[in-house]
Amino acid sequence: MSVEEHLWFTDEGTRTAEEGHGVFVQKYFGLAAPSADYAAYAIRNLGWIEATRQSDGAIRLRYAKGPWPRARADCKAWLLKTGSVAPWISVSVYKGKTWHPTLCPLAAIIERLDKDQ
Repeated sequence: MSVEEHLWFTDEGTRTAEEGHGVFVQKYFGLAAPSADYAAYAIRNLGWIEATRQSDGAIRLRYAKGPWPRARADCKAWLLKTGSVAPWISVSVYKGKTWHPTLCPLAAIIERLDKDQ
């Protein structure tokens, strides 16, 4: 299954990451070739939200507690526009030095993004 779309929701708006999330962060900040998980760094330290929508409509989100307000708003708007095709959304939230993965329906994700501030 091929990936249809990689997106970042940031404090500056929505960004397309055609080459993947880690490569986007590397190039955006002019970092050396990836030797670390740059995507996780952006999630944990910059408040960015990572989104992947696969060609079958499946959606995966990764974010940390306290994403930027604009990132949350843009992500929610995108989910409301495109999330209806995915009955369950895979979500990993970084809290307390650990990723907490789960599957949630769209309405629960919208509520959870508001709660995880």
